[in-house]
Amino acid sequence: MQWLHAALIYHLSPAVVKLAQHNAAPAEIHFRAAKHCMRYLYATRSDGLIFWRKTPRVDLPDKGAPTTISNQHDLLPIGRPNHGPYDLHANTDSDWANCPRTRRSWTGICARLGGGTIGYKTRFQPTVAMSSTEAEFMAAADACKMLLYIRSVLWDLKIPQESASYIYEDNNGATAMANAGKPTTRTRHMDIRYFAICDWVEQDLMILERVDTSQNMADHFTKCLDRVAFYRHTDYVMGRVAPAYSPLYKPGYVTNAPAAAAKVTLEYPHTASWIFCVQQQEVFGY
Repeated sequence: MQWLHAALIYHLSPAVVKLAQHNAAPAEIHFRAAKHCMRYLYATRSDGLIFWRKTPRVDLPDKGAPTTISNQHDLLPIGRPNHGPYDLHANTDSDWANCPRTRRSWTGICARLGGGTIGYKTRFQPTVAMSSTEAEFMAAADACKMLLYIRSVLWDLKIPQESASYIYEDNNGATAMANAGKPTTRTRHMDIRYFAICDWVEQDLMILERVDTSQNMADHFTKCLDRVAFYRHTDYVMGRVAPAYSPLYKPGYVTNAPAAAAKVTLEYPHTASWIFCVQQQEVFGY
């Protein structure tokens, strides 16, 4: 599971990391949890990451449009930020003191490009955060470091990021502290390296912006969620929802309803040529 988790199975990150903590002395409950994860992997063995093109590829075979598990209401499409196919951005989130033994917090990061996920991170924070704002600020600093690395890779690939990369955070205090460029009286005890984010914001490399918790897909990487939230974030993380720049995008677009799928097929007969999917078992184009 750890290999699959590192390779492609992003949406099981909290469960895999939690199970890995008990490798030395597993109990029966951990064995049952591992079997539950394996059953989920078997049921979703045909799933894969989907990236959306802006222009069609007529040389690729025709496939059906990807379907979402969540319905239109559960996807919460209203108010979500829109980005172009080459605009790098990320979501970050953190819980607070969720580990009962160490009281350390979890960091979750989801980096996106082309309508799909290209990088992620789920980890325990190295120090104990004394407030939720501090935990979220430490997570945002890790997200900035990840995006800086990806920006350098994209530069080598001739896809330069000419504007600042957006990092979406659901904590008002962490967002305000990063954009203000200075610590507060309650955060001066934090390590200096975390305040590098203020310098990156000043250099116009990063912009931290507030996003609602229900729309923050990085919440998927910090804790176990309920069924509705799990499938909502999974649909976005795996790229099943058409981005705004895609010709298949429509406000309130639903792909899991048969009537909607039939309508899309009639309006866009070559739907498959606009999508690219990386399967777990094979690589092919829609």
